[in-house]
Amino acid sequence: MGAEVLAQAAEQGVRVVQVLAPVGGGGLVSGIAVALATAPVAVVGVEPDLAADLVEGLRRGRRVAWPVERTSRTVADGLRLPAVGLRPWAHIRALGVTACTVSEAEIVAAQAWLASAGVVAEPSGAVAVAAARRLPAPAGAGEVRVAVVSGGNVAPAAAPSTLEVDPRE
Repeated sequence: MGAEVLAQAAEQGVRVVQVLAPVGGGGLVSGIAVALATAPVAVVGVEPDLAADLVEGLRRGRRVAWPVERTSRTVADGLRLPAVGLRPWAHIRALGVTACTVSEAEIVAAQAWLASAGVVAEPSGAVAVAAARRLPAPAGAGEVRVAVVSGGNVAPAAAPSTLEVDPRE
């Protein structure tokens, strides 16, 4: 995915300065980091506040696991894993991936915002967009930030159009 992001950016004549990706087991974000290892692009993993084992692990300098009872509280059910995998953790550490968290309200608002643009995303797939929405735009001309949207497994009854969230939030 990281190589594809760079190829599409080159076609559009823009420079990617940051890629944000959801983190459950860490495979997606670590794979992106491997693909972008030689590019001047910051890679950021995004987790729900309620399932932030990577953020805690990076702060502590060691891989940590959260109990399932703790991670199961997030609406982002695809990111409820107790810990990133051993191999993703090694790549994340070696390649300087950073991480941040988003609140449940930010996740739901991002999901609704995406839906208003015609993009169906499950809560887990909307976390990177939730983080990107609160960050300032890149400062340089032609610079962009990429937020990976992964997962459109949303039951029609739970579609964002039924959520009582203002997509402009």
